[in-house]
Amino acid sequence: MWKEREGDVFTTVETQVLTNEHATVSDIKERGLEWLLEKSLTVDDTVIVFLGGHGFFDRYDEWYFGGHELDVERLSTTGISDAELKSFFGKLPTNTILFTDSCFASSFKLPKEIRTTPRSGKNIWRGQGKIAYSSCLPHEQSLESASLGHGIFTKAILEYFEEPAGDVDGDGFLSCM
Repeated sequence: MWKEREGDVFTTVETQVLTNEHATVSDIKERGLEWLLEKSLTVDDTVIVFLGGHGFFDRYDEWYFGGHELDVERLSTTGISDAELKSFFGKLPTNTILFTDSCFASSFKLPKEIRTTPRSGKNIWRGQGKIAYSSCLPHEQSLESASLGHGIFTKAILEYFEEPAGDVDGDGFLSCM
């Protein structure tokens, strides 16, 4: 859906999709997160990350995202901690939009950095904006449908981006009310 807008809305669109057995912790880190960090990203870029999987808390109340091989008895080795995700997102110099469809999804908060002066001296109103959309609150479970093969939140997001009704004024861009 993003690639279709390359050239008219986005200069360049690069995607990396990991699903099912290819959405292991090592694949998410190496072929997903590290793949992004290896790109020549700038404050003019926007990164959109969609994490759909499992969410659990360990015995210390740290939230973990888990993909295909998640083992709740071994969260630290089969999941990605919120600290790891915060570290990753903190390294991106870009505007970032994160969608998370998992149980307790809004337990993860994007890193906030407060500075009184910009590092580069450039326009401080460009780049490094972070927005997170979550399927549920920290104390809630996200709904999943076996017939859909993913969560209800994922279904709603896909419908919004793919349906012409999302373009309320017909200008070719999605409208947010």
